[in-house]
Amino acid sequence: MKRSAPWRQATERVLALRDEAAGFLERAAQRFAAASRDHFPLVARLWLAAEDADPLMHCLLEGMNRELLRGKGEIDVSRGGYVLEPAATGKPAEMGAPSLPDIDWQAIGFPQSPFLRAQPPAVNALQAAPPTAEEELVYNCTWSLRWDSSRAVTLDLGITADEGRLSLRVLGERSHNQQHLCYPVPEESVQAALAAAYVAERLADEAPKTRVRKTPAKPAPLPSKAKKRAAKAKLSR
Repeated sequence: MKRSAPWRQATERVLALRDEAAGFLERAAQRFAAASRDHFPLVARLWLAAEDADPLMHCLLEGMNRELLRGKGEIDVSRGGYVLEPAATGKPAEMGAPSLPDIDWQAIGFPQSPFLRAQPPAVNALQAAPPTAEEELVYNCTWSLRWDSSRAVTLDLGITADEGRLSLRVLGERSHNQQHLCYPVPEESVQAALAAAYVAERLADEAPKTRVRKTPAKPAPLPSKAKKRAAKAKLSR
């Protein structure tokens, strides 16, 4: 992946996000109890990481769409947030990242950062479960390849609001396949996880084909002693 910019350039990039991130966090605070304007450094760090990762993520999904789906899939980029339930349950809340307005990729020549160029999502696009004290808030950016209306693979880059920990999840929508990777992650690891998610998604709900085994014919019953004697008598005549 692309190396981090020198610290001065990185600082300027962070400051350039101040107004947009402030508006995003205001809307997030209306949906998430844990969201705060103080999370600006976290959101800026996430968005800059997403900007750097965007060329690779798009390249992988475009190649998958072109070579495996013959161009029938659609790529979507989004950003938002979700909450994780307490670790005891081990289940994340049912939250999809909100979709950004449609982007004409060809018209603008695949921007380096669709997260920064697109308008932030509306308030009602940020979904959340009822907050609890033990929930963990995660801000995220996602790249999804969708096909057949109900199948999709998603690369979900998120940052935790409490520890500022970046991580990458690779998800399958119909198969519920989920893989967690530390971030930054080598390109080959992303490729392997994405391939596994795609295979699981394609095979979801498909019963394996099994060969029909023929029932062996029952052996003919052996003749009884009486039948043997009768047959023997016939032969002696």
